[in-house]
Amino acid sequence: MKSDGSQGIGRREFLRLAGVAGLAVAGMACAPAAAPPAATPTKAAAAPSPVAKAPEVSPTPSDQDAMAKLYEAAKKEGEVMVYGCGTKQDFDDIAAAFTQKYPGIKAEGYIATSEQVRDKILSEAKARKVIGETFYRVPLGDAYVYLQEGVLEPFVSVQAKAFDSTHYDSKGSWYLQAWYPFLPEYNTKIIPKEQAPKSYADMLKPEFKGKLGLEANAVSWFTSMLSVMGKEKGLEYMRKLAEQKPRLISGHYNLQALVVSGEVPVAVYMNSSIVMLEKGKGSPIEWIDPVEGTGAEFVFTATLKNAPHPNAARLMSEFLLSEEGAKLVLKTLQLPTRKGVDLGNLAPVAKVKSPTQPDPQRGKEIIDNSPIFREIFGKP
Repeated sequence: MKSDGSQGIGRREFLRLAGVAGLAVAGMACAPAAAPPAATPTKAAAAPSPVAKAPEVSPTPSDQDAMAKLYEAAKKEGEVMVYGCGTKQDFDDIAAAFTQKYPGIKAEGYIATSEQVRDKILSEAKARKVIGETFYRVPLGDAYVYLQEGVLEPFVSVQAKAFDSTHYDSKGSWYLQAWYPFLPEYNTKIIPKEQAPKSYADMLKPEFKGKLGLEANAVSWFTSMLSVMGKEKGLEYMRKLAEQKPRLISGHYNLQALVVSGEVPVAVYMNSSIVMLEKGKGSPIEWIDPVEGTGAEFVFTATLKNAPHPNAARLMSEFLLSEEGAKLVLKTLQLPTRKGVDLGNLAPVAKVKSPTQPDPQRGKEIIDNSPIFREIFGKP
């Protein structure tokens, strides 16, 4: 596996302002980005959760024929370069499952933070030397800058019928793979259950002053919570939260370690997959389903224009959106957006009230909110 480490004011400004977070969590996306005025709007979903339970959709004979033809074309190309957020093990699992299903095609990967992936994709496009061909598990907000810079290659996926219509672009420029809610959590050895906060509002109580921890570049969470609470009330809440003197910690894993140790009794929020990973280890933590609802992050896959192996790139994206791909998403403790997937012990997390809806325009909101977040909470 390979691993290392543009143009337009929108991109540069994004990289300056929305260097919002490094790799938020192993197997998960990081900071979102900036997008074009022409981004396709998405429809608001009626359900309180971003993913509705629905029966699995079986492939039709025409789907199977289309995939067989795509595989034959991809096999002639022989290889595909995949960029993504996560861990080496995440990619190794994807590559192994992909080559088992589609022998004869070599899958290589560049795995890094979303910011590094974005920088590499845009630099290659500017130099007209495209190496990356498809990517995965990148925050949907990044679609804003990708659409603005015109680096995505739309395609009509045979898997689309297994997804809600709000979970992919009508032109096929991007498809959501997964989502995860932002969950507050606390150390159960330090704070008894009956004394733990039940909501974001509870964190404003005097007894939690100086006991809270907040990821230092939490602009994505901040942006989604302004949507959940309403901008005016949300900003009022954030200013009151800042008065509680939350400790700013760079990196979700670093914050998680402090909650587990008890040094930080309460995390204002944590990416749900980190929470579930720690609970699986038996760590003394518990997550909170806030009564107000909470924000969420969506991650997506897409193929890139001028890919050296366009059929193999498309085949990889189809695989990532398939039932097999959804099961690989579950292994990273994220929630697949594909319908009909058995979530197992993640089902309670999927039921958390999260009004956040997928929209690439959130990338622009994150850019706009970055200086506001810093003005309210200060520097770490």
